[in-house]
This record gives sequence, structure tokens and C-alpha cells, in this order.
Amino acid sequence: MSRVSGDEENTPELGSAAGTPRQPEQRLLLACLRRRPRDIQALVGPDVDWTRLLDAAAHHSVTPLVYAAFKQGIAGAAVPPPVMTRLAHEYYQQAASNGHLFGELRKIVGACGRAGIRVLVLKGTAIAERVYGNIALCPMRDLDFLVKKTDLDAADGVLHELGYTHDESYRWAAWYRDHHHHLPPYVRADGRGIVELHHHIVPPPVSAGIPIEDLWRRARPAGDGALVLCPEDLLLHLCLHASLGHQFNLGLRPVCDISETIRNYGGDIDWTEVRLRARRWGIGKYVYLALRLSRDLLGAAVPDELIDPLRPEGFDPRIIAWAGEQVFADEGRTPSSPLAQLYGPMRLRERIAVLLQSACPSPKAMARLYPAPHDSKRIYLYYPVRWWDLLRKYGRPARRLLRRDDAMTALAQREDQKTALRKWLTPDPLPERSPGA
Repeated sequence: MSRVSGDEENTPELGSAAGTPRQPEQRLLLACLRRRPRDIQALVGPDVDWTRLLDAAAHHSVTPLVYAAFKQGIAGAAVPPPVMTRLAHEYYQQAASNGHLFGELRKIVGACGRAGIRVLVLKGTAIAERVYGNIALCPMRDLDFLVKKTDLDAADGVLHELGYTHDESYRWAAWYRDHHHHLPPYVRADGRGIVELHHHIVPPPVSAGIPIEDLWRRARPAGDGALVLCPEDLLLHLCLHASLGHQFNLGLRPVCDISETIRNYGGDIDWTEVRLRARRWGIGKYVYLALRLSRDLLGAAVPDELIDPLRPEGFDPRIIAWAGEQVFADEGRTPSSPLAQLYGPMRLRERIAVLLQSACPSPKAMARLYPAPHDSKRIYLYYPVRWWDLLRKYGRPARRLLRRDDAMTALAQREDQKTALRKWLTPDPLPERSPGA
């Protein structure tokens, strides 16, 4: 039988390997997400800054879970009434918002079904009811659907008929078609409801190693005519979403989704298949790091026999701490990655390369930032605009770094760790095919 670390007695200390939370509010937050009544009771006390706790819960998108933990545990009586009132308000607001989204979900799935399009729901859309058992506990901003690539145009037509249009404010539709695993996000005219239409679960190059037809073959009914990934594929996708997709910069929410999925499916998860698919798909390092964080931070019941074989050869244990720091990072206070790289230990030639890459990106990169095609001469008119934008955005932090301001220096060092983590998480490019292959 697999040895696990998810029960009350055997779970590791809060944040044991991923960096011990320094603040009492962080420790209380983790205890709530772990569903540990004894820990919650012990941590609720006069040293808790309740405003900071509420802000942290909102930052990590776990406010409804904190409310549920206090409501169900004996510690709720010790929580100041104004705090419980605010938590309850956020909880019921989330319930109403998610109720609206699930109404849209049924409408879209029904319309696709009438058009003969099979739909598989992903991420929060898939786990709010089936994993959390209460849609209010899983904050959602959008609806994520997977359709077969051959059905992409037909599904696009269905969404337009329902009043959805593409939001191309971030990238043009052509870019999504060529470089991404879903079409541009869809929005309604009233601004309510965002939909992402996927044809794969991850972008290239990683998608090349994941046979999407196998995921369709193993999918299970989810009700209302939709499908959901089988438990093993669902867990792997959530790990990829947290690590590869967002590099742990979405806070505790994705880590909590992993932990709750493991808690919900329990013995139904075939851990041998999880390990084999992770290796076969070439995603072992992403799965290893995501599961380590979910176990270390939230006590997820991950078998030791799975974790050890997935550990990458020559793995630097500092990466776990870096990822843990990133989960708790305050994104608003970090300087830009190029500034942090310039501050760090680099040769003059490397510093010049960083400056040129940031100030003079390729025409294709510029076309993703400014409204001109990459093969048009107009794109070169935007380089002075780029320089002005950089000066406005980073001029002040750069001056503080040059003066060796202590606070900015500490932030730059943290950003340097973030850059190292990002580099480790970057997938290897696909090998080029030889002519005639």
C-alpha cells in the first residue's frame, strides 16, 4: 500500500519544504485550506491581523474556503463578527457569480450538443461541483471548454450565435491560431461571462508530447451532456496549469485545486498511471514540483512512491523554496525581470544582451505589443514608443537599484530567484526535423 502524507497525524509542518510561512496570517490561512480544526483553533488569537488575513485570502482567491473553514470549525466563535460578516458577504457573492457562470455553461453545452459538437469542461468548470461539491467554494472568472480541433470553427460559430465575441486586446486572433492551445477569449456584450475555447490542454511545444485523443477516449460524463477528464488526466492537467501555465504566480488557488482533487478522488486515482503518463508526456518535472508544493503546503495525500521517481535527475532543492516563495509573492512589489537580471552577477556582454533584448525586441515580438504587422515597415515606428514605455515604467525602479536601495535590492534578489524558477520551468524547444523526415 502506498504511504501518504495527507492525514491529520502525518502531514508535514506547514510549508516544511516550500519555505515556512513567516506571518501568523499565512499559517492560519494554510490551516484553513488544510481543514485542520485543531490548528485553526490554536492559530486564532490576538496576534492575527484580520485585515491582513482577509486581504491574503482575497489575493489567493480562497475567501470562500476560509469562510467555510471558520463556519464548520469551533474556531468560528473566536473570529471577530465583522470578519465573519465580510467573509459571508464574499462567499454569497461568489455563489451568485458562479451560479450565473454555470447557467451560461449549460446554455453553451446545450447549443454545442444540438450542433453535434462534443464538449469537455476544464479547470474550475470541471471541479467546482465534482471536486469541491459546492460551486461557491471555487472562485471562477471564466468557463473553459475543450473541443476537438476539427470542431473548433463550428464551436466558434455557436459562441458567436450566443452573443459572444473575441477579445483581441492581448493578442490578435491569428496569433492564437498559430501559437496557442485556445482561441482568443470570448466575452459577451454586457461584459458578463468569459469563455476560453481550447483544442488542447497546454500550448506547444509541450502539447506535442500529449496525445489529446487519449484524453478524449478516457473522458467521463459530467452531466448536462458535457464530459470531464478522468481523475488521472484531471490531476495532471491541474499540475500543468499551476506550474507550466502560470509558474505558480496565481497564489494558493491552483495548489488548493490539486489538493482538493486528490482529497475528493482518493483511492480512485491510479497513481501508477499518473507517474507513467507524466513520464510518457515529458512533463515529469512539472508534475513533481506541483505535487510537492501541494503536499508540503496543504498536506495533499501524495504517495511517496510517486514523488520519488518523478524527481528530476540533479534536481536543485532550492527550486521548491523558490516556487513556495512565488506562491506567496506580492506581484505588485517586484521589479521587472530585466532589471533584476542587470542587478545580478552578469558579465558586461550579458548585461548588454539583456538591454538590447528588452529595448529592441524582434519585429515579431513587437507585433505582439503594438498594432502593426511584423512584416510591415510601420512596426519600426513603434521602437521609440517602446523605449518611452520602458522609461516610464522602469525608470524609477532602475534609479533605486543603481543607488543600492535596500528594499529594492531585496526585491531584485527575489526577482532573480523568480527568473531562475521561470528558466527551470521553460520547456525545451522541439527538435528540428531533418529535411525529408
